[in-house]
Amino acid sequence: MEQIYYTQCPMGYGLGASNGFQIKRLSRGYPVSGDFRHLGLRAFLAASRSLAPPALRYRWDGGAAEVAWLTPREREYETERGLWGRPGGHFAHGVRLSAEEFAAIAQWPAGLYDRPFWRRSDPEPTRDRLPEELRLGYENLMVPPEFATVASLAEGEDSDRLARLLTAMALVVREGRTLFLIDEPRRLAERVALLTFAFPEVMRAELTFSTYHDRPEDLPGYRISGTVPAARPNRVALAALGIVADLTTGQIEPRVEAARWASTLAGWLVGRSREDEAAWIKTDARARRARPPAPPETIWSDRWLDRLIAFQASSRPPATVPETPAAWADLAEATEWAGRAGLADEWLIRGSSWWREAIAAATIPEARSALVAHAARREAWPGAPASAAAWGEVAAAWFAAAEPAERFQAAVALLRAAPAPLRMPFLAALLKALPTETADDLLARLRASAAFDPAVLLPLEVRGAVGAALGLGEKGPLVDVLTRALQTPSALKAVLDALADEGGASPEVIPSLASGLADALDATAGAGRAETLAWALRRGDDAEDWLGPYFRRLFADPTAVEAWRNLRDETDDELRPMLACTVLAITQDPTLPDAAFRWGVEELLLGLEPSRRPQDPTWADHYLHRTPSGLDLVKRLFVRDRRHPELKGWLAAARQRGEISPEQSDRLDHARSYARALASGDANALLSVDLPEVPPSERGALLGQMLGHVGKASFDDLRLCLETCRHTWPDGFAPGAPGLDGLARPLAEALAPYRRDPGLWLARLRQMLDILGAS
Repeated sequence: MEQIYYTQCPMGYGLGASNGFQIKRLSRGYPVSGDFRHLGLRAFLAASRSLAPPALRYRWDGGAAEVAWLTPREREYETERGLWGRPGGHFAHGVRLSAEEFAAIAQWPAGLYDRPFWRRSDPEPTRDRLPEELRLGYENLMVPPEFATVASLAEGEDSDRLARLLTAMALVVREGRTLFLIDEPRRLAERVALLTFAFPEVMRAELTFSTYHDRPEDLPGYRISGTVPAARPNRVALAALGIVADLTTGQIEPRVEAARWASTLAGWLVGRSREDEAAWIKTDARARRARPPAPPETIWSDRWLDRLIAFQASSRPPATVPETPAAWADLAEATEWAGRAGLADEWLIRGSSWWREAIAAATIPEARSALVAHAARREAWPGAPASAAAWGEVAAAWFAAAEPAERFQAAVALLRAAPAPLRMPFLAALLKALPTETADDLLARLRASAAFDPAVLLPLEVRGAVGAALGLGEKGPLVDVLTRALQTPSALKAVLDALADEGGASPEVIPSLASGLADALDATAGAGRAETLAWALRRGDDAEDWLGPYFRRLFADPTAVEAWRNLRDETDDELRPMLACTVLAITQDPTLPDAAFRWGVEELLLGLEPSRRPQDPTWADHYLHRTPSGLDLVKRLFVRDRRHPELKGWLAAARQRGEISPEQSDRLDHARSYARALASGDANALLSVDLPEVPPSERGALLGQMLGHVGKASFDDLRLCLETCRHTWPDGFAPGAPGLDGLARPLAEALAPYRRDPGLWLARLRQMLDILGAS
């Protein structure tokens, strides 16, 4: 903290080159100028030898607060010899506070009046010495800078006079003039302390003051300037420079009428109730947050202060309903002020329910303007779609009878304020609540307007498109709306929600609507598919209805496995259990390929962690039913490079729960026995098992499998394999039998080792034909 001691002293005692007024001591960073008028003081009252009162002065200079305490003395000098020299002198101790140091005393320099830390003399030579180090805080103030302690200075004060003084203070600040106070010294200091503390802390820096000067007209630049009656002030000269308040008589000239805000503020200070204290504290906090007005208005204008001080009463629930057009207009203006000041989050306590209850005022233009001013603030939209719909219903009720142009302007204002996700719920509720003809007019105006993104209106086309599809059998408009929505990400969810609303009203129409959605998905080559999938899957059991037509088309092609996998990969991980349920429910349709259901089990269901897998008691048995080939079943369960790692355990668990029929259980047992026989490497093991049931087209593959595992060691092993096949397919080797072409290959491969010996090759062929009964 930078300091200055300024006084009269002999040469060599301070920093001057001669006797007289000079800087006694100075901090290194304290700026020095040739103007020390703010540190000047006449030691005696006018025409007397009575010492003048000490003075506290504060001014804002160069981004720092300069505060000085001036102590008068009877003689010119004070040294080790005591007081001596000509009559009259004084000692000034000044401090210069940075913004942080100023905040440490709550920006309330008036609270430093006559405090012990001030130096009142410095008699010894100090030419080379700096001022004593000093730090200021709340403990250095006359009272703690809190409402309860400072407001006690208003005890016994007339509330109206205090309000007029506060009004005069704001007036002189905004006009660059001075409020002159005339009173006894101690009361002057307390008045200045009260008047400056009354305002929010962030405003106090502008309240510069001097608690005493015998000729305050000679000390310009202070917003408050005090003097005492004994100084015989020149009231005419003072009146020319500002407002004169003689607190000994209660007169304020020229007369100042109390502003509304000042009466409220004075009431808080004089009343000093808990409610008054809370109001002042909250107002102080709001002033810290508030954005200042744009020039030429200032925070010292009555209009701005009226809004700030009245904010407390107006923003406390329950909010009363204005009774006159003027009161409604004032509410609209207050709402706009709160928005400009950045305080709308505290102001907007009137939710949609309040406006719904105040519907009787909808015929008053000022009331409708107040509604728009309120709901056109972003802070009025808490974020839930239900709240947006509530605003839509309120707007419909308030503006149903208004002129079309006014209704349109109100709708645009509210749409601009609403967050993007809430625009559609609001607009849908608004149009739904309006009469049909009125809603059509508003929608037409909105479509023709370039005021906002036309995608916002896309969901509103759904109702008409659905009507055309269901009532006229024209699906084209619905497919068109959905196609555009799939290509407009910002509108897609709202369009789908609107579609679901139409379906929810009549669930039997969902298949028709879902068919239109499938057409749109096909037309856009997958654009928007991931979001559509997520939307449908989040609808739970309804997902099957909405995705059924599209999935039936997709899974109708058994070769489109890559497309199926793309579908899985586009689905958020959290939704894959629901995707598995939906796909399995739809692909149980017997008209769809078996491969589609099997893929749903193997890659969707069993691709999930066991703890996340949904369950259905029909799935395991249906999986076996949709795997009619015994050979295919063996491969999926037991062949090392073809089996699914989770499938066997999943089927075993289902079987343990009794979810697999006896017929399919037998198939599992036969498949297991057959696999074990192959794994033994002994052809004799085939004698004790039945071959898996396979269609004729797969007999060759089954025979090849048998020969590859147990038919290579000797011709006897080959004989056992062939005899087992003939026993299982008695007519399978007859001329023209189904699947005969497929059997030729493994038989030819069995003869391959004998190609070097034609005779032996023919002998083995005859033997094989005899075994098969085909000779």
